[in-house]
Amino acid sequence: MSELVYVNIDKKIGILDNDGNPVTLTAVESDGCNGCWFKREAGKPQEPFCKAVACGDYERLDGKSVIFQEIKEKGGEE
Repeated sequence: MSELVYVNIDKKIGILDNDGNPVTLTAVESDGCNGCWFKREAGKPQEPFCKAVACGDYERLDGKSVIFQEIKEKGGEE
């Protein structure tokens, strides 16, 4: 079994969305999955990601649940 990836609160990560576009996310403290970019992007939790990242309070060293929110670039399209 592989080790879980631990992302610190307020840490930024870069990924690609379902269309291959780059997206920057940050981990923020939360209760549950509501508002998580991964849940919203796919309409359901992204199983490979959810199983690989420690986002639940029961699996994190700091005991806090996190979700991932998109960081929008300032000065982007209006």
